Amino acid sequence: MNFDLHQLRAFVTVVETGSFSAAANRLNQTQSAVSQLILNLEQALGQKLIDRSTRPVKSTPAGAECYKFSIKILSQCQQMLSWLRRSDSKRLATLKIGLVDSVVATVGIQLLKCLQPRVERVTQITGTPPELLSALQNGSLDLAVALTYDEIPDGITSYPLLTERFFSVMPSQWPMQTIEQLCQDHSMIAYAQGMPTGKLTQRWLEQHQLRPTIQFELTRSDHVLYLVAAGHGWR
Repeated sequence: MNFDLHQLRAFVTVVETGSFSAAANRLNQTQSAVSQLILNLEQALGQKLIDRSTRPVKSTPAGAECYKFSIKILSQCQQMLSWLRRSDSKRLATLKIGLVDSVVATVGIQLLKCLQPRVERVTQITGTPPELLSALQNGSLDLAVALTYDEIPDGITSYPLLTERFFSVMPSQWPMQTIEQLCQDHSMIAYAQGMPTGKLTQRWLEQHQLRPTIQFELTRSDHVLYLVAAGHGWR
């Protein structure tokens, strides 16, 4: 079996136009050339594909099935060519990226500047780690930068970017205190339990048998720091 895309394209065009002459005009070829392409395809497949006795010409039962497959093959080839052209240009057409607020506040602008020569259109959203993972799963995002300490859901590939140390933060007017003193004497402003940072912090406190009073649970680090700076607790 030996046939090519030129033959498939000629066959599809004849079926869609209903005549060899119309197909030849659309393909900018002679009618005899189109007829020969169809004949070569029929010989390669061992099946008669076009009923030439009718006007307009119609596909045979075998030709009707061949038409369905030909449409898919030509479409997939076009998709492949489009992808190769984008790949060759070294630029992505679009990228939907999600960032946690702490990443936005620290390296967000630098990250977008880095992407500028590599992506034609960037859409960036901010969210909590659970929100970003959910968006990755449902296809709303292509990429996310987030903290997570749970198992990564199926269908998502993760790459560790960095590790970071945690510090206690308190209002500047407070005297320096140990973590034990802070837990005993002041309310803690915590990350919500559903947040990866909140889970890790709670796990660490439990391991060290520390049970601070928690008055506020928030999801955004900037909101936590605002409350700390206002003297409402420590973090």
